[in-house]
Amino acid sequence: MGLVVRVETVTDDLFGTTGLLACEPVSIKLKDHAVPYCVSSSSRIPFPLLEKVKTEPRRMKKDGIIERMTEPTDWCTSMVPVVKKVWNDLKKLNEAVKREHFMLPTLEDIAPRLAAAKVFSKLDASSGFYQVPLNTGSSRLTTFITPFGRFAFRRVPFGITSAPEIFQHKPTFVSADASSYGLGGALFQKDGDELKPVAFCSRTITTAESRYAQIEKECLASVRACEKFERYLMGLESFKLFTDHKPLAPLINNQDLDKILLRCQRLLMRLRRFTPIAEHVQGKLLVVPDTLSRSPLEISEVPSDEEVEINKSYLVVMNYHSRFLEIAHLSNITSGQAIGKLKNTFARFGVPEEPVSDNSRQFTANEFSTFAEKYNFVKTLTSPHYPQANGEAESGVKIAKRILEQDGIFLAAMAYRATPIASMGASPSQLIMGRQIRTPVPVFPKTLNPKWPSKKRIDQQDKSYKERHKAQYDRHNAVRTLPELEPVDTVKLKLDNQKLWSSQGIVEMTNRRRRTYKVRASQGVSWRNRRHLWLTRRGSKLFDVPK
Repeated sequence: MGLVVRVETVTDDLFGTTGLLACEPVSIKLKDHAVPYCVSSSSRIPFPLLEKVKTEPRRMKKDGIIERMTEPTDWCTSMVPVVKKVWNDLKKLNEAVKREHFMLPTLEDIAPRLAAAKVFSKLDASSGFYQVPLNTGSSRLTTFITPFGRFAFRRVPFGITSAPEIFQHKPTFVSADASSYGLGGALFQKDGDELKPVAFCSRTITTAESRYAQIEKECLASVRACEKFERYLMGLESFKLFTDHKPLAPLINNQDLDKILLRCQRLLMRLRRFTPIAEHVQGKLLVVPDTLSRSPLEISEVPSDEEVEINKSYLVVMNYHSRFLEIAHLSNITSGQAIGKLKNTFARFGVPEEPVSDNSRQFTANEFSTFAEKYNFVKTLTSPHYPQANGEAESGVKIAKRILEQDGIFLAAMAYRATPIASMGASPSQLIMGRQIRTPVPVFPKTLNPKWPSKKRIDQQDKSYKERHKAQYDRHNAVRTLPELEPVDTVKLKLDNQKLWSSQGIVEMTNRRRRTYKVRASQGVSWRNRRHLWLTRRGSKLFDVPK
């Protein structure tokens, strides 16, 4: 019918480069008593990048987006040196802009009008803001300085906050957090004295983002949360942005873009459309975004929490494969108490083949040996004075301490058990039960369907992670491999806090898998890690005695 024509290749000749809307030039209105902000020198650009940075301003000048400014202006910002883009820091100008107030339609607003439609088209304006003209007076407000002269925008610049916006009546708060696994954010509005949740966002971080510095991850989480909640935030005079990363708050509130890390520059340029006031809060108070960052799932509500009295003595049990954690309160620290709590745990999960513990008297007593014989498991004790010999248990103790520091310890324990472990990509509950446990945080129903993670994949990922960690530790600490010891070897003994290899003993028994040895010395029998033993004699062969 000749209504359409096939276009094989789209070129600038077809649509041009950057268009210009046929509309009245936009005016940027300032608040009464706005104080001009003007810088007199530009950011320094490394010489190798100078020509590359020049390219984009030349193109924009050729397309009529910016023009060279030769006359004095009250407002002038510094260009942020980013290759292939022209960014100027409009934070000071945005603080002085008088805001527009009208509703920006969303898909939910438009969808009902499409009920009878049969033919659809999608048009996307390239660099849309650059197609909207600015009047002369407003153009002067956008003046920016570069190492190769001053320029001003003839079109609406990206980052200006006087675009179409949404008006909100309730005070609004955004909280965001980043973990090694994901990003989380939540939007709250104040109702009386109470903050009530409105919306949530969560996603895993990419491989590239996992290599970000922590401040860059936290910055990314804050920016993404604001962008996700754009419908609620655009047009607000200001809103609180909560973060538990203390250095990030002044970075958002006070620092000029040209004085911060390049990656943070780019992220904060995206934040310039909003008017956040960043505020540092303690990590334990950011329950919702912290949970979301560690459990990147689709969320629609937030759990409440309750206060629980924290006692002093606990037994911490961690499953080696799944990292599933049990915390049991001990009214006293006797073997009988520890055995009773372990019987309770074994009744739920079964008896482990080889519980590994430290040398606390609860585990070395005859009563515990009788318990091990009755329940048919091998009792293994780690080397005294060497926590690394039972790294998983030590890690479990640290996690347990963080859980017990929270106001609601049961919800905190539940959140840990439902949170995927970064090195394995599955949660402790999935690894030990074959399903994700249900928490007060709603998720898609299919997320709770039973499904065992691949044990082979999990083991490979975990092994690879531990090998990388060990290599880094060995390299950093100049670790060298010590030869294995044999029964009847003569050794000297010294702990890390002792200066001299003064005691001498005979090796009676070895546990090569854990590199721990039973040694008889003049003061009695003890188990020691290999690093605490120095071989001095094997048979008739003598070795150098350490000084």
